Amino acid sequence: MQSTDRDWFQDLKKHFVLSMILASVGLAANLTLLNFFLSVLGLFSLTFIIYYLRQKGRNARHLVVFITLFILFVLPIYFAVLRLFLLKDKQQLYYGTDTFDSTLYSISLNTFDFSVYLDGFPEGIVISVKLLYFVTILYSIITKGSNKKILLMQGVISTITLGLFLENVLFEAKFPC
Repeated sequence: MQSTDRDWFQDLKKHFVLSMILASVGLAANLTLLNFFLSVLGLFSLTFIIYYLRQKGRNARHLVVFITLFILFVLPIYFAVLRLFLLKDKQQLYYGTDTFDSTLYSISLNTFDFSVYLDGFPEGIVISVKLLYFVTILYSIITKGSNKKILLMQGVISTITLGLFLENVLFEAKFPC
């Protein structure tokens, strides 16, 4: 059954608003969610653009409503970045590790408590995570992005990871450990 013009927009708008409200609350509580927030905002925006451009007889009201919501949900980013600059000025962003590999190592070590007894286990997890990520990218390239769920997860993971690197460059923040 094919959805109507109104159905896709109402569904997207409902999921967008609920997701962004909850992400805004999370961002207000914890600035480490900034990358997730940006990822969700970007993916919803991309989804809207794709759906909107596919529609025949595009509804300009949909565009106006989405742009209004987008601008509304950019405000939490503005306030989060202000807080980040304040924390940077107070030298509070410098706890963590210097490399992204150390972050993955720390996550694997703390996720699998028994790994301290297995020599080389955390390194194996780090290598496996990287390998799995690149295999899914290769899979998406081969299948031309036919599996939307994998493509969506790659988008989220990629934007969050890119955000960590950008925070490191822009704010001189260390990677989480």
